[in-house]
Formats: sequence, structure tokens, C-alpha cells
Amino acid sequence: MNTRHVAAIAVVLPAALVGQPITSASPANKRQAGSAAAADVGADARQDQILLPINNGKSFRTLDDSTLFPEGMSHDARTGTVYVSSLHHHNIMALSRSGGSRWLMPQVLPNVGGIYGIAVDTARGIIWATSAAAPGTSVLAASDSALPALLEVRLADGKQLRRWEMRSAAPITSPGDIALSPTGDVLVSDSQAGVLWLLPAGGDTLIAIRHRLFRSLQGLVPSRDGKAVWVADYSHGLLRVELPGGATTRVADLAGHTTVGIDGLVAHGNTLIGVQNLFNPAQVVQLTLNAEGTRIVKHAVLDRNVLATSPTGGIVIDYAVVHIANSLWDFVGQWGTVTQGVRLPKPLLLRLPLTSPPQRIDRR
Repeated sequence: MNTRHVAAIAVVLPAALVGQPITSASPANKRQAGSAAAADVGADARQDQILLPINNGKSFRTLDDSTLFPEGMSHDARTGTVYVSSLHHHNIMALSRSGGSRWLMPQVLPNVGGIYGIAVDTARGIIWATSAAAPGTSVLAASDSALPALLEVRLADGKQLRRWEMRSAAPITSPGDIALSPTGDVLVSDSQAGVLWLLPAGGDTLIAIRHRLFRSLQGLVPSRDGKAVWVADYSHGLLRVELPGGATTRVADLAGHTTVGIDGLVAHGNTLIGVQNLFNPAQVVQLTLNAEGTRIVKHAVLDRNVLATSPTGGIVIDYAVVHIANSLWDFVGQWGTVTQGVRLPKPLLLRLPLTSPPQRIDRR
């Protein structure tokens, strides 16, 4: 999930941040505006330049609907279908290998908000989705509390099978990214309420996991044994959460680098791939963890693409990361309203080649 809700978050960056400066006009500084505890990003001389582009990602597909407001992605390996969630249309777009597209849900129910995170469950023939208030259709306010939900949708016909309401003590609940563990658990991050939601395999009741380090939870990757999950917290960096108890530790960064500002997070081999949209340009990073999964031992920047103006989540397909390059959040105001009088560009999916086979992360 992007950081459109978190204008008041204080993002603290290390002085040696990637060895390169951040412009004062960058998305990083814009997200800090209005915060009483805005980040100290170093000397003034470091704020008048931008990160150098690395344009390794190439166009995978351009989507015709400029009002789509894409957010999450998933993939059905059996059919090759790529699924993209739409915040504006409260639906999920299915992209076929042949180049065609269709809406998954033929009829959207009134209580379904914008679709954020999605995850295909091939074994059961369903797709899990999170629903909440969305730009251009409703403002982000407490009155939208009826919208946040976890949905179970049948892939064959788009029928909504079950729905779980997501409520918390926070003024706004905003379920976003979603992941399936190898044991069948469903995990959902909440960027507003500071909650990691857990639906145990075969269960009917959502469990809310809370921790003092949960501030703006984003992408998440379960461990191979399903006993832990790595979660990107936008303001605190990469976290490791034990399941189901919720014991949480901050994954130690490699010196000179940071995991603050990661949005989308996926597994590739024994590494994590993060879409770090804090920077300008946004970057895709590959993180190699130690055997315990508690410390980063290698931090590689794979891409800083000038086409990725507002990237969010992605997936791994055939030795490559495919991610949303322009989710259009840069055209959304503080309260979810779309900027008037602008011409929205068509959403773009970028493909970034990788070097090792796409396997589930092996850190326990």
C-alpha cells in the first residue's frame, strides 16, 4: 500500500543514506510536510540533488483505463493471468496472456470499497482482497469505517464468497497489503490502525496483532514455515513478526542503507524485493538476510526508474519483478480527492529481470 494516508509520519533517515542526497522537492520530503517531528536528512547541501536513475526496468504492459488507480497485484501461475486491483472501480482487473482484460467481479456490492491488496490462492481457486476507502469515491474519514474488509472471491466467476469486517480502536482502519503463508494463513497489513491482521487457516475469526513498532505497515512476506512474517513498516523499516504471538524485532539494516520507505515487498529466492517509493526516483531493492532472518547482509539497488513516478506493489513472474510504476497517487490530495483539471496518464506495469529462480524465502 502506498503512503497516501501517512502525511504525519516522521521518517528518520541515516546520514549516509545510500551514499546519495535527496532533493527537498522529492516525495520523501513531501511526505514529511506537516509533521512536527520531520526527518533530519542531513546537511542542506545534500538536499539540492536527486538520486541518479538506474533504468533497468522495461515496460511490461500499459493499461488503457487512466482512472484505474491500480494498487496491488497477484498472479495465477496455472493460467498466466495477472490480476491488478482498482481503487477507483472497486474491482479487480484480470489481464490475460493474450493481451485481453476483463473485470473479475461482474457485480460490485455496495459495501465494497476500493480494492487494495490481492492474493491468488490457486489451491482453492479463490483470490483474497482487501477493501477500504479509495480516492475519488470517498474521503478518508472515520465515516468510512464500514468499508474496511477482507474479501474472499471465487476466481471462476468473481462471486464474493465471504467477507470479514475489519474494525479497530484507531480513527481509520485501512487494510492494505495481503499475503498467504505456506500453512494457509491469510495476513493483512493495516497502514493506519497499526495492526497486522491474521486469519488462521480454516478459521472464521480475524486476529488483530499489535506492537509498538507498528506504525505504517505495508508489504509483507511470510517465512517458509509460516511461523514468522517480514513486514515493511514505512517509517520504522523492515520488521520480523513471530506468529501467532506477535513478538516483533526490527531487522538490522546494512550500514549506509535503510529499509525505511518500502511499500511493496515480495520474496525471490532467499531474498526480499522491496519497492522503496520514499526516494526520487523510487527504487527497487533486493535484500539478502542472515540465516536467522534478523539482519540484512546485502542491500542491492536494482532499479531507480524515471518511469516509476508512484510505484506500489509487485509480483515475481518468470525470473522478473513486475510492479505498478504509476499508481496515480501523486494526483491524489490529502483526503483522497483527485486533483481537478489534470489529465491522468495510463497506468504502467514495469518488468525488472532478476538473476535467480523465484522461490519462497528460506529464512525461518
